[in-house]
Formats: sequence, structure tokens, C-alpha cells
Amino acid sequence: MKSLLLLSIALFIVNVGVNAQTLGDYQTHQTGNWSDVNSWERFDGSMWVTPAPGIPSSVDGVITILAGHTITVDVSVGADQVVVNASGKIIVAASQTLTIADGADSIDMVVSGTLNEFGTVATTGRISFESGGLLVYSLPGGADVAMPTYTWRNGSTCRIDSTSGTTPTNLKNQSLFNLIWNGTTSGGNGGPNFNDGTVIAGDITLLSSNNVQWRVTNLTTGQLKNIYIRGNMSVAGPSALLTSTGSGADTLAKAIINIDGNVNLSAGTWNLCNSSLAYAEWKVKGNVNVTGGTLLASGSSGWTGRRILNFVGGGTLIFTVTSPGIIGTASGMF
Repeated sequence: MKSLLLLSIALFIVNVGVNAQTLGDYQTHQTGNWSDVNSWERFDGSMWVTPAPGIPSSVDGVITILAGHTITVDVSVGADQVVVNASGKIIVAASQTLTIADGADSIDMVVSGTLNEFGTVATTGRISFESGGLLVYSLPGGADVAMPTYTWRNGSTCRIDSTSGTTPTNLKNQSLFNLIWNGTTSGGNGGPNFNDGTVIAGDITLLSSNNVQWRVTNLTTGQLKNIYIRGNMSVAGPSALLTSTGSGADTLAKAIINIDGNVNLSAGTWNLCNSSLAYAEWKVKGNVNVTGGTLLASGSSGWTGRRILNFVGGGTLIFTVTSPGIIGTASGMF
């Protein structure tokens, strides 16, 4: 009897933890616009009411985007305590602003689903991307001066989907996990220009740079930078052009790209260094797989000897070149 009573109490506590809602909480009722009350349900203290009496804002309770629902921010709005469940999505429409407030509560915005930014996301609070959480940065202008410094948990992904300039402001200051770059409208040589000591905790995947250079970093006179990628580096699009650094430096400048995983080139170009002066070294602990595209060790002027592909993982490492993948000029490469 005592065991049954304890079990009943335990189940009660679990159920309260799972189903706890408070007066003023909102959750989605269906896919729709933020400004449409039919998109929302509001908890009145005993049950969910739909359509909601109004749309949620930063003065309300927890705002939850349920799995499978997509909410489009079609008007500029402030919010707090926003939770985007796995497979849920928020789309910030072009010319609109979603402002995340820093309320007295411990949650400002937690994303386990997707946040798609066509407009602007501004925050005085913290926006956290959890494992499986995805930011899709789709601003047509390519640079968002208000791009927050997000919190990136293990397993989260930042995807840059359109940049008419060279790179979004503040990207290089993010502590990223996975990064996907699909800059189909990139307007000039660029890339993240990562700071010395930057650590990418997961993978980098380059899908497109619009046939201009995607530079891991840039160097100034005499500068040394080490960049660390804990996962894989992949080049996987015909208009993708990956390089360590560009030409704006001298012969004392050096970029070292440290990759713990594999390098996979399936389409596009991987140019070890696009500078006629600066030195570049790729230190790869995993395998290198060239199954498409072109691996270049030197530029059109025949620069050689200042770009090195160094296998540093120990044990047996595999360098594979499979047609239609090819290697360009390889003198002094390894």
C-alpha cells in the first residue's frame, strides 16, 4: 500500500512537471501569422482557449511554438519566454523585427526547431539554439548590424543562406557549433574572417560562395592565425570556392587551419591559399576525400611552397582522389 502511494505521488509530480501551464501562457493552435489570433491558444488558468483573445507579446507568459507549426512574424513584435519545439519554426518576414526581451524569468528564447531570419531579430535577452536547433539567416541585404550573439549548444546549426555582400556582421564573434554557408548571392571575396583562436565545435559545410572566395580568415602584415574546426570541413557545391586566406598580407603572415575530422570535396574548388605572399597550412587529423571539384595548391601565377596540406592525425590516414575530382598544380604541396 505504501509503495502504491509513493508511486502515485511520483506520477503526480511527473505529470505536473510535463503539463504545467500558468495563466497567460500561449501556444500555437496551427500554422499561421503571428498577428492572427487564430494562430494561437491562451491558457486561462484551467484550459486552453482558442482563438486567443489577443496575440502574444513580451508582457505575456511562455510562448510555445509547437512541433510541426510555422509562425510567420508578419508585424514587428516584442516577445519573451519563447520556446520553439523541435520541428517548430518561426519565420521573421522581411522588413519586420522580432525583439526578444530580457525579462525577470530565466528563459528569453530557446530554439530546438528553426528560426528563419528574413527580417531582423533584436534582443536584450539571450537566444539559445539547442541540439537540433537551426538558424537560417536569409536577409536579402546580407549584413544585419543587429545580428545578436547567439548561444550555440552542441548539435546546433547556423546556416547562412543569402549574402549580397561578403558576410553577416558579427558572425566571426559567434561560438558556433555547425556552420553551413550557402551564399548564392555573395557579392565579393569574403567569408567569416575568423579571429585567431576561433574554435568551430562541429562541422563547416560550404554549399555556395557564388564563385568568389570564401576565406576562412584574412591576414594583416606579419599576422599569425590559428583556426580550429573540431568536426569535418566539406565543400559541396559547384559555385563554392574555399580558401584559407586572400592576398592582403606579406610573406611573414601565416594562416593555420586545424581540422580534427575529415575534409570532403565533392564539388567546387578547394584552394589551399589564394594569396601570393601569405603562408597557409592545413593540418588535417582525418582523411581527405576528393570525389568531385578541384583541389588547388597554387594560383594562376604558379605560387608554390607556401601552402601545405599536412596530415597530422597519426596512424593510417587516407587521401582519396576519385573522378570527377581532380588535383591542380601540386608541386610542394604535401
